[in-house]
Amino acid sequence: MATRTQSVPAEMSVEEFLNWEQEDVHAELVDNKVRVKAPVSREHQESSGFLLALIGLWVERHKPGGVVYHPPFAVKLTMPDGEQEVREPDLIVILPEHLDRLQRTYFDGAPDLVVEIVSKESRSLDRGEKFYAYEAGGVPEYWMIDPERKQAEFAQRGEDGAYRIVFSGSAGVYSSRVLEGFWLKVEWLWSQPPVWDVLKEWGWV
Repeated sequence: MATRTQSVPAEMSVEEFLNWEQEDVHAELVDNKVRVKAPVSREHQESSGFLLALIGLWVERHKPGGVVYHPPFAVKLTMPDGEQEVREPDLIVILPEHLDRLQRTYFDGAPDLVVEIVSKESRSLDRGEKFYAYEAGGVPEYWMIDPERKQAEFAQRGEDGAYRIVFSGSAGVYSSRVLEGFWLKVEWLWSQPPVWDVLKEWGWV
């Protein structure tokens, strides 16, 4: 780990960072400073994989041509003051109408949906700094999923540009605004039933 970290420049421009291809390093760029991301837990991977499967199937069926990506894949956000930063969310959804902003190694602008799997180490970051970055950067919908605490928060951006938490809890039904028609039982995020069972609940099979 030390060797890998030492090989990472401390600062870069946005252009340098987006052209810096080092597949074994997961990192973000904020204020032109490189932040290397720590390895994730097994619970994080399981939650991410479950959501990737569900959302991926929904997009394939209802928004063909849309894409769902997970790291390593970057998002370049532009703030209202013109400043830019590069984030690497745990999941992003890009609907077909916005594929023109999809670059080879990053998405230029705000994805339609961003999901962060919250860990003990990232709670303040995901609910604080990233919350306001995704809000200011124009991401319409932001999900914060905390497997350890079995707590999920779903934020939707209003016409005034501000996020509002429209659902927070461990159980219940959440319906996405961006993915029109997509819904899930929040407790699925913790029990992670077979995808086949979810498809039955959706009435697909």
